[in-house]
Amino acid sequence: MNRALLIVVLLAAGCVSKPDLPPDIRKETHRVDVRGENVAVDFYYRPDGVARPLAVVVHGFMANKQRMAHWGVILAREGFVVAVPTNPTYANDDRNAAAIVALVEGGRAGQWPVSARTDGRAVLVGFSRGGLETILAASALGDRADAWIGLDPVDLNGKGKAAAARVRVPGLALLADPQPLNANGNARSMLDAYAGPLEVVAVPNSSHLDGESPRRNGKFSEFERPVICFLRSAFRSVDL
Repeated sequence: MNRALLIVVLLAAGCVSKPDLPPDIRKETHRVDVRGENVAVDFYYRPDGVARPLAVVVHGFMANKQRMAHWGVILAREGFVVAVPTNPTYANDDRNAAAIVALVEGGRAGQWPVSARTDGRAVLVGFSRGGLETILAASALGDRADAWIGLDPVDLNGKGKAAAARVRVPGLALLADPQPLNANGNARSMLDAYAGPLEVVAVPNSSHLDGESPRRNGKFSEFERPVICFLRSAFRSVDL
């Protein structure tokens, strides 16, 4: 699949269902300044005053924060204060990763523009190219991040592989079948280089876009379940 056709496919897939917002979950949208970038961010959280870990959820190529809204609700329901940004650029991975790092640092410092309390722990969650960008961010953050999750991530010219070799926090990667939308499964070499403990789960007969949001006859639930299990294990003291 050539680049032009890939963009057409991604844009055509852009219509995703809007998740129902549970009554105990609050959603707020803010503009946040992160290292000179003014980024639109959807925040999801339980407004109960309990100190909770952070989650930053990053979309894929040519997408936006709306495409990861289901993950925002799911992680907030699991007890996280969740930030879902629209990346500042379409294709500058370094700028996007720097914005993710700054967003995490601001959250750990209690500077997110919401009333939710944070306990300083953080997980990075990235879909597709967002998996690459969160790997870059996790590499930069070091022990200021506590976990990483890749939702059918992709690599770019070995950039993610080099960064993964420096990431030592617990990780989880969910993999769809190799196909053009995930660069024919090119994340596998990146994941082989991951320095920390990493669980890799293949989702047979799945589409790359199943990792992003629910679709008719899709396998989103087979991505959701391992993520929840991993988070409950990695963040045992989360008040569910």
